[in-house]
Amino acid sequence: MSEKMTSHFTVNLDIFSANETRVSIPVIPDEIIEIFSEKLGLLYIPESTAEGRVCFAASPDVRPEYKDTFALVDLQDYVLGFIQEKGECINSNAITVAYPINPSVFWQSVKLGRSIRERNNS
Repeated sequence: MSEKMTSHFTVNLDIFSANETRVSIPVIPDEIIEIFSEKLGLLYIPESTAEGRVCFAASPDVRPEYKDTFALVDLQDYVLGFIQEKGECINSNAITVAYPINPSVFWQSVKLGRSIRERNNS
């Protein structure tokens, strides 16, 4: 069965230590990014726009219901948020993650994942 026919996907976790803190970064293949874009109706941008630009589309201050783009870091944060919400215990370097049912659910998990990532990086 292809990824497009399923309601979930599997990601590998690249686990590394930074400043004595164990951080898991989801490795997300291009085909998963394409499926997210299609399912959510959001445009994928390879990198967040740099600060100081005129466009605020990628700003974290933009309310989720107004966002029409996402970046790789958003997908990574979604996976981290999904793991936290489901109380998943990571026993291997791969985990099965459900696709979000709509952009609102996606951005809620992104917000949770971002807070986890920022807490681990501080």
